[in-house]
Amino acid sequence: MRASLALVCAAFLAAPAQAGLLVNGSFDDVPFFTGWTPFGPTTSLQLQVGNNTDGLSRAAVYTGSSLGGLFQTVSTTPGASYTVQFDLYTAGFSFDRTWEVSFGDQQLLTGGFFGSLWTRYTYDVVASGPSSELRFSFLTLNSDIYIDRVSVTGPSAPAVPEPATWALMLCGLGTIGWSLRRTRRTSLRRQQCCKRRSVAEAGGSI
Repeated sequence: MRASLALVCAAFLAAPAQAGLLVNGSFDDVPFFTGWTPFGPTTSLQLQVGNNTDGLSRAAVYTGSSLGGLFQTVSTTPGASYTVQFDLYTAGFSFDRTWEVSFGDQQLLTGGFFGSLWTRYTYDVVASGPSSELRFSFLTLNSDIYIDRVSVTGPSAPAVPEPATWALMLCGLGTIGWSLRRTRRTSLRRQQCCKRRSVAEAGGSI
């Protein structure tokens, strides 16, 4: 019975282990920007070694007066939760840039200024479709913007239980019901035996 109960609990509580869905989030893979798709003035998109937060290199973006950046599409489950993380910083301080980070149809980060030290950003988002695009968009006039340690992990829980999970739960519940019924019958038999023994000892009958 205990084993069956543990089986059902495991079916209800267990969730798939979080997996990294993004390719080359540290920008160390070759060839150039494996997994990522640059857009805009791609000649200013480059890898730089040193002063990075993960691996050997970082992505450096300089777009000039045109909007540019990079994106990557990952497979997602509609309704499931995912964690998006990345590091950003800029060379120097300047108010002449705009930037936006989005995941699927959700805007995560937007603005026109951030500092010259690496900053870690973390967002918990719910996917709205079977695939989601993580997009970094920048407009930089006088200085580079750097990206590193990008990750998308999840899902933290399935949106709908898998058929195998339902089958496991129903099987476990059925086993528990059968076990409880058998235990009840055994208990009733023991009570009847004790009653007969007491009556026999008293010299009477049932």
